[in-house]
Amino acid sequence: MKRGFKNMKIRDVYITDFVRTPFSRSRPREPPRDVFGNIRPDELAALTLIDMFDNRLKGKVKPEDVDEFIVGATHFNHEHIAFGGRYSLFLAKFPSKISSIALDRQCGSAMTCASIGFTNIALGNS
Repeated sequence: MKRGFKNMKIRDVYITDFVRTPFSRSRPREPPRDVFGNIRPDELAALTLIDMFDNRLKGKVKPEDVDEFIVGATHFNHEHIAFGGRYSLFLAKFPSKISSIALDRQCGSAMTCASIGFTNIALGNS
């Protein structure tokens, strides 16, 4: 048996589009100034997913084609983290077969999510 990764085939991976949720400064004590204060993070992510697939991707990629959903944030709370990011998928009515990863990183969570996704695709795990 050969050991190592010498014969491993690594797939090419390309980022063709990206999207992020809108954000604003959180002001819980000043609700009129807290732009997204009444919207939970999982709802905001679901709205972003719906917009991305309905408008930006326009049928090029369908929700059924997704193997894994990776979401990152600097501070998860409430339902958004309780299901590891899956609640956003449920709210967007994506197939329940899609697994998810929620990454809490204080800075650079989007880049780490992209790196995890790249690695999973390149190595044939997604």
